[in-house]
Amino acid sequence: MREGDALKAYYAARLAVAEAASHEAVARAIAPGAGDSAADADLADLARQIDERAGVLLRKPVSSLHEAVAATVLQLQRQGLGGGIRWVVAPLTYGSTAFSSALGRQFAQDLDVALAAAGAEAAGRGDLIDLAIKGAYLEAGEALRINLIVRDVPAGRAVASAEVSLPRSPAPAELPFVPQNLAQALQDQKILGAGEYLTGDLRVEVSTDRGRTGLVLADREQFKLLLRVNKPAYVRLIYILANGYRVPLEQGYSVDASKVNQLVEFPSGFEVAAPFGVERFQVVASTEPQQPLATRKASFGGEQYDVVADAAPEALVKHRGVKRVQGKAETAEAVLTLTTVPR
Repeated sequence: MREGDALKAYYAARLAVAEAASHEAVARAIAPGAGDSAADADLADLARQIDERAGVLLRKPVSSLHEAVAATVLQLQRQGLGGGIRWVVAPLTYGSTAFSSALGRQFAQDLDVALAAAGAEAAGRGDLIDLAIKGAYLEAGEALRINLIVRDVPAGRAVASAEVSLPRSPAPAELPFVPQNLAQALQDQKILGAGEYLTGDLRVEVSTDRGRTGLVLADREQFKLLLRVNKPAYVRLIYILANGYRVPLEQGYSVDASKVNQLVEFPSGFEVAAPFGVERFQVVASTEPQQPLATRKASFGGEQYDVVADAAPEALVKHRGVKRVQGKAETAEAVLTLTTVPR
């Protein structure tokens, strides 16, 4: 068997193993205890054997971020993914979290450029297919293990996979791979819950002009916030900084009947500034005016903020105790997460 055919067979097997592992994870999430730990171990061992044999064929050790990107492109090409593809590459996330980092952002940007260069010669040759790459990296001893899955966007099915191990030591110091406020972000996530929190019939959505998921923005980058409600409402907008402090940006923004069920651009734009890390917008909508939050002055990274005076983490969700008043008042909440990084 030729080297290219062997690699393609190995990666097809690796993809099947990754899909099987994801099914086990879903089973455990739906019914705790349903997963088989022995099956998990067998899948992990099989994946390791496949990776070792594919690695022997590649015959090129990875010792830098640039080489990790090149090895990823080569693996995808060996699985038949060459030109004629319109790629969407999301920033890598850290471990099992939904958070990214400067390293995750840089790897995605470099991979996007490398894939575009590799497929440039096929430009204009008929219709393009849309493929999306999502992945994560985790610490494995002295290495960072990067796992990627490629999916057909219209069909949603996995079509390829790639994996590469990058020694932690050559990772550039200016590209930290652990989100700067990981512990605080995980604590906030536990308090806020899995995402939207809804009561009554009122609904609120929040996104940005850069998208809603996988957001990684650098110092001084600007963006707009977009809101949507399904009935007239008063919107409270709170920005949760990487250090855990909460900044009320708007205590009672009114969305009238003429703007219901439409994307409404928040009047003020935003610019990324220190402190950097995992940050959130918390949007609380109510059909009745909300009582203003008490604030105090605080300074971070040379910037002055009006922060919520109640510093307890549980203050994030105190509004959830609001009850209906004479059958009228309704509240709804949405949370938008983004990672900010220095340039």
